[in-house]
Amino acid sequence: MPPSTLGALPQLTVSHDIGMGMDMSDVMAKLDALGLQIDTVTNQAPFGHHTLAPDGTFLSINALEQGWLGQSSQALVGTQKFSDFLTPASRVRFQDHFTHPLRHGVIDDLELDLLAPDGRTRPISLSSHGIQNDAGHIVKHLAMCFDLTLKKQTEHNQRMAAMAFESLSGMFVTDSRSVILHVNQSFCTITGYSAEEAVGQTPAMLSSGQHGRAFYEDMWDQLLRSNFWQGGSTTKTAA
Repeated sequence: MPPSTLGALPQLTVSHDIGMGMDMSDVMAKLDALGLQIDTVTNQAPFGHHTLAPDGTFLSINALEQGWLGQSSQALVGTQKFSDFLTPASRVRFQDHFTHPLRHGVIDDLELDLLAPDGRTRPISLSSHGIQNDAGHIVKHLAMCFDLTLKKQTEHNQRMAAMAFESLSGMFVTDSRSVILHVNQSFCTITGYSAEEAVGQTPAMLSSGQHGRAFYEDMWDQLLRSNFWQGGSTTKTAA
């Protein structure tokens, strides 16, 4: 998590002298105050946070995750299960991890899809661990959930860009010095140059001598203004 994000959270100070020279009422008061600080931190955290009973029922849930589910903590705690808000496929995947006897309640970066109130899905990454009692039985699960919407959208855009790049049109990408960095397969097919031959060269390698100065000035003007040019030209192909 970025330091700037952590800096926005309330400061939590834990005293190491709880119980030393204090009567039980003072100890309980200190613990209550500490619990209130922890609740404040988790409720204002920039990620989803919840605790679950061994059967998966909500014991607590922070404000952000309540917003994701479209319900208040009063409507969720003690009555509804986290798995009720997952898509069918994610519910199966979650239950497999949640109840696995060898995992001891530990889940690391499990990608799931939450069902939003409007019917859309929200991709999340869930990590949790189980809290055990003296007998070694899990009494509750602590979990953090991170919204993957932006990450998934970026991945989708990258896939779409990759598909477009490998279209039927010849394409090449240059750096700020007009040195070719990448070419697609159609470029190689149209020009006869392999990727190895083109990369490191400049578009001047394609000059056929059949276009006047105005053509290239217009092309470079558009490139400088929008970082993109599309058009037709007669190019020199490989011998």
